[in-house]
Amino acid sequence: MKDRSKISDLLPIDLKMEILKRLPVKTLGRFLCLSKEYASIIRRRDFMKLYLTESTNSPKSLIFTFENKTHRKHFFFSASPWEQEEEDEMSPQNEDESSSSACVATYLMKCHSQPYTTVAPSVHGLICYGHPSKLMVYNPSTRRSITLPKIDSQRINMYHFLGYDPIDGVYKVLCMTVGMHVYKGRGMAQELRVLTLGNGNSWRLIEDFPPHFLDYHYSPDICINGVLYYAT
Repeated sequence: MKDRSKISDLLPIDLKMEILKRLPVKTLGRFLCLSKEYASIIRRRDFMKLYLTESTNSPKSLIFTFENKTHRKHFFFSASPWEQEEEDEMSPQNEDESSSSACVATYLMKCHSQPYTTVAPSVHGLICYGHPSKLMVYNPSTRRSITLPKIDSQRINMYHFLGYDPIDGVYKVLCMTVGMHVYKGRGMAQELRVLTLGNGNSWRLIEDFPPHFLDYHYSPDICINGVLYYAT
């Protein structure tokens, strides 16, 4: 009987990608440690696009957070739908119950809630959170995180938004520094910077952008098809 590793070497890379794209994210995380070859395939940009396309037809996981104002902490959870098992196929009542679905919540992590702490909505399962001096992007599936470069600015009114560029297949973080209070709890956007997640990338200053305000207290945002929307 041939060695399994030798059999795997005979498979073309396209076939390996077709197999890997059907695996759960947690299993892919384990495959990163299997070999350098599989780690290289999983980190390929074209495989990431393929996996995201495949995952659009799969049940989605909901990531949500609770804020404990007493202890000043945010608690992150994820919930995935699962089908209830049929206990008795002959029972009409159980048949109705088996057709329904439920969610299982999983605790992910916690972080301190301080003034100007970012808790951006999840994008493809990634979470951007933390104080401007130590902003992080966390992947709950692999339990890996990266700390973003610190911005050299005297302003503390910084707001961060996470987005995804489907054309280049990269994740980006928008940092907006806001001036002092101007009108009804809103401040004028002073500077815009963009960071593309990757090795060795740094913040890029946006030279020209239309003047607009941002709410100090709450500014919901969402990324849809590569476009970032946020309230002003």
